[in-house]
Amino acid sequence: MKVVIVSCFDTYLERVRLLKEYYKSKGYETLVIQSDYSHRNKIYQKNSSDVDIYLHAKQYKKNLSISRLHSHYNFSKNVVNELNKIKPDIIHCLIPANSLAKFMRKYKLNNSKTKLYFDIIDLWPETMPINKFKNTFPFSMWKNIRDKNLKIADVVFTECGLFQEILGEKDNPKFKTLLWAKKELPILHNNLVFQEDKMVFCYLGSINNIIDIELIINILSEAKKYKKVCIHLIGAGEGKDYLLERIKKINVEFVDHGLVFDMQKKIEIFNQCNYGLNIMKPQVCVGLTMKSLDYLWGGLPIINTIQGDTHKICEEEKIGWNLSYNNYKEVVKKMCLENSSEQIQRRANVNKAYLKYFTQSKFNEVLDSSIKEK
Repeated sequence: MKVVIVSCFDTYLERVRLLKEYYKSKGYETLVIQSDYSHRNKIYQKNSSDVDIYLHAKQYKKNLSISRLHSHYNFSKNVVNELNKIKPDIIHCLIPANSLAKFMRKYKLNNSKTKLYFDIIDLWPETMPINKFKNTFPFSMWKNIRDKNLKIADVVFTECGLFQEILGEKDNPKFKTLLWAKKELPILHNNLVFQEDKMVFCYLGSINNIIDIELIINILSEAKKYKKVCIHLIGAGEGKDYLLERIKKINVEFVDHGLVFDMQKKIEIFNQCNYGLNIMKPQVCVGLTMKSLDYLWGGLPIINTIQGDTHKICEEEKIGWNLSYNNYKEVVKKMCLENSSEQIQRRANVNKAYLKYFTQSKFNEVLDSSIKEK
């Protein structure tokens, strides 16, 4: 049996690794096809041993551009050329790029015995903060390229349950929720550094146009009414300079760690913090993020604005606080009144939630049960 995992983006490599390991554990010959153009870094790179075939893609500099769509379209077309050579028994295709849905449908129609699994990691344009344009051309066409081709798949995985609601497929048995997961198990950390008179936050990840910088500043400003405040920043992005400028303006202490990939270093930073900021603009349709998973893996409770799956888990498992512009003052006050024992208990809750939802074994269980049905 031959399995081909298709991914347009290096940002999905963590999921690709889990998928590749899963299929190989079943004894299948497993290949990964990926674009050689890094969506995150906007450079060409071929630096992952997990990728077996890199396909050349046209470069683009702007995330919202015709050149980006053209690059993805050509990549999708070239994937089919590779599939015609490999002749796989199973295709596990990560979406976006939306154009992959169109070309995988074409391949499936000509190769009906091949099992096709779509794996929706993001919804474009729904997850973009462009509400008034999402249902107008060309964004409506971009969305339809994905939607009208999903039915051809044998199974459609989504990285969160919220996506199924947005797609209008909540009760469709073909759609399965396959949450993000990590290979690493969480660690209950003993080297915590809490200061009763200080509230310490962490922001991890890209600082881009879907991050709600205004709400982050409001949270920090409100916390200053009760305690000294510090924020640790791990990451980069086009909005970072603006965020730093706003932080300085409200006179809040910050530590800029830049890009950090070493897990032990992340843990050392998390151990100094009370909460991780999981803050996106309200119009962004996302149910779970890799940022959320990193916080939970590191045992760090979250302040959350993500809707759907994360909101539910945060509330039910007591791993942090859900907030919005309507209630952030009330929530920040409650956070600042917590003592160290309450914080330690909340970290224990985070650990339990991670083990319940986000382990590799849970990931594999969902794949087993979903594929077995076909």
